[in-house]
Amino acid sequence: MTETLKVKPYNPVDSMQSDEEVVDYFISCYKEDNSGRLLVTALGYVIQALGAVRAARLMFLAGKKFGGDHDFYSVN
Repeated sequence: MTETLKVKPYNPVDSMQSDEEVVDYFISCYKEDNSGRLLVTALGYVIQALGAVRAARLMFLAGKKFGGDHDFYSVN
């Protein structure tokens, strides 16, 4: 007899407990890969877990927190 293993896609945002963690996740992704590809992937995860409106608000807060003269929102 064979048992069926049920697997669901992993979304790192599902384990985050606060908006601040998501904001830090965005900033960390940008710092790791400033081409923007990783940040776009992270945004997709956040949209999937929290919805587009909340994701946009958190992305805005990440840009504000990151600050400086960096263009956080542009993707090369």
